[in-house]
Amino acid sequence: MKSEEKINISKLEDGMIIKNYKELCKIIDVKPKSGMGKENQLELISQFCNYEKVGHSFKILSVDKSIDIEKLIKLNKLSKSGARYINDIEVLILHMLSINQNGELIISKSKLLKELDMVNNNYHFCKSRTNKLSTYLDIDNQLIEEWYHSTNSMLSRNLEKAFEKLVNRSLIDYNSVRMVCEQIPENGEILKNVFVDEYEEERVIYSIQSGCDVLFRQATYEENEAIRKYEYEYKNGVEDSYIVASGKWDEYKNYVNSKLLSEHNISFYYNAYCIQYNHKNVINMVDNLEQWEIRKTLNSEIMDKIKENVIHRQNKFISSVQEDLINIKENEYTRADDNYLHNNMKLNLNLIDKNKEDITIDIKGLKRKPISDKYINVKIED
Repeated sequence: MKSEEKINISKLEDGMIIKNYKELCKIIDVKPKSGMGKENQLELISQFCNYEKVGHSFKILSVDKSIDIEKLIKLNKLSKSGARYINDIEVLILHMLSINQNGELIISKSKLLKELDMVNNNYHFCKSRTNKLSTYLDIDNQLIEEWYHSTNSMLSRNLEKAFEKLVNRSLIDYNSVRMVCEQIPENGEILKNVFVDEYEEERVIYSIQSGCDVLFRQATYEENEAIRKYEYEYKNGVEDSYIVASGKWDEYKNYVNSKLLSEHNISFYYNAYCIQYNHKNVINMVDNLEQWEIRKTLNSEIMDKIKENVIHRQNKFISSVQEDLINIKENEYTRADDNYLHNNMKLNLNLIDKNKEDITIDIKGLKRKPISDKYINVKIED
């Protein structure tokens, strides 16, 4: 930031007592900030000035005037450049929480990613339809799987890094929870009707003659045990990625949901974050002017990071080819394609870029491609 590049430490002396943060900023010739900007600024100052906070005052214990401030700022930028948007995610989480005064928010990861503009409307819809997305974008399904696996892992890590930083500031507590949709009949049996529409999309309709209420809530211990049991019955040790690639994701979810409906009156379930916080403390940290600029840049920063990861994967593959072919996994050979980077960026555009138009109707209207030979021998219990 420009203000940080003009930091002047010549007026700081050991033993000084500075009455407040604004006075400290005035002495070192920088503009005071608020919210996360203030936190980041104090973190930088602490690297050349050892101080003790006494109420609002700052007691200067020692100042390292031999330090090269410009070099320090550059090193800080380099060390944070890979995940510089973690702070941006923090700010947007705080703004989201500031709107909700309840002190607790339960939100699914897919909804949270969209709420923070980290992905667009197409991301979640296409995640379970990679076969159709492959046809639509003319990109190998294996590359799409790799992109989703890498991107989803990165986004999850970034969210939880931001959560942990907020926890360390005593602003929130959070944990992962499983939510269920319970169907509560007034009386009688719940009826489930499944049909395949003209787009080869399975549709499920729940009905009951006397009516049925719906309750979204956290799963009980017994329900979590049942979900794990039914998931394992179908998977038999197979990973989610193989089920998606084999075109059996809907079949898998319907199997588990059907068991849950008949045994527990639960029609479906999903994973979510439960965030608890003090609303007043959150409000105190929020900078109303900062979030809008951050919201504009976070989405593009996410795309830049994905591109950086793609380039790293391809370079690593090239090095592996040159050094030892034995260590190369079969699914890594897509990285030898001349269009590898181009196709990954095409996925970025369609699934991350918040300015991309909605393609879900187009994807839905496609027929599934035949399953490739790669997945014919994957053992999945029917």
